[in-house]
Amino acid sequence: METKLISVEEYVGLLSAEILSPGFVECVKNLSETILRCWQENKRIFVAGNGGSAAIAAHFVNDLRKFVPGGLSAFCLSDNVPFVTAIANDESYEAIFRQSLVLDAQGRDLFIALSTSGTSPNIVSAIQTAETIGMQVVLISGLADRKTVGAVLEHPDIRGKEDLMMVLCHLAVGEVKRKMLEFAGE
Repeated sequence: METKLISVEEYVGLLSAEILSPGFVECVKNLSETILRCWQENKRIFVAGNGGSAAIAAHFVNDLRKFVPGGLSAFCLSDNVPFVTAIANDESYEAIFRQSLVLDAQGRDLFIALSTSGTSPNIVSAIQTAETIGMQVVLISGLADRKTVGAVLEHPDIRGKEDLMMVLCHLAVGEVKRKMLEFAGE
């Protein structure tokens, strides 16, 4: 994916405008409420992404497991490198996330797909599998071309989309933690 290079001022201005937009705040609230429902229903959360989105997925899962009171049952599908590479080698790269969901996920678990394009074959395949299993699906993407989109990250630069993705994940974890503490009366 080609990155459009823009000035630092334009880059930060676009990030700030998106973060401060009512739509972005609504996405944070919707994502945190979806995660809270999983916690209340004792369901698991699976997160996947490629490249920079895989790094964000790992960070997001770490925060969900460690930063939230009591930790949540959350898993990053790209973290098991031996399994991912075995599936990519023996089946196809398209199957790397799908296969983990088939083995481990159940209906009403949550699948969060992080993708700057939203069109990566392995992400699309995992979304289709998650829907077939009966999972809740949220796509956080740079494009709004699927019914499962939870957030569309508006920025002309792929790095900006990744920055927005990380901010969205950080804010959602903070909101989940805040609401869980409210439930506990703290």
